[in-house]
Amino acid sequence: LYAAEFLLWVSASLLFIRLDNRDLIFYFAYISPFFRVWEFLIGACLALVYLDHPPRWLQQRRNRDLLLAASLLMVVVVIIGTEYHLVGNLSYYVAFTPWFALIILGLASGPTMLTGWLSSGPMVLLGEASYSLYLIHSTPAFIVRLVYGKEAAPGWLVALVAIFCVVASVATLK
Repeated sequence: LYAAEFLLWVSASLLFIRLDNRDLIFYFAYISPFFRVWEFLIGACLALVYLDHPPRWLQQRRNRDLLLAASLLMVVVVIIGTEYHLVGNLSYYVAFTPWFALIILGLASGPTMLTGWLSSGPMVLLGEASYSLYLIHSTPAFIVRLVYGKEAAPGWLVALVAIFCVVASVATLK
């Protein structure tokens, strides 16, 4: 399973680097199960390792906080690399997934510097509405993409659509 995970990650990385067609990239990044299954596999492998052999170094809160800080920093590096075209097409998922997996590992291992914030009322409510948010966001995002095509939508519109999606997803809970 670990070998299959690694091979899938390498093949996805190599193919994403070589793609130039934005529509194909969108298809592979958001729709194709071949490129999305590796996210599931890395999560399953990480869970198996964690459950079978919990890392001792994650027993200390300081180490969990360092793991979170380093992983969040790497997410920022990927975002900046994407902005300046340093990462290429990897930015869609391949470059983010390992860092998000480590963030989840750090958060699942015990209390961290983010525990208070993540257990606050608004964050718990957002967590409860997350599946609705997942279902709702695709239609407004598709409409914006249809209107603006390959050009980036204005920031105010993206913020407005995001707020609408969050409010609509929370409203579906009641």
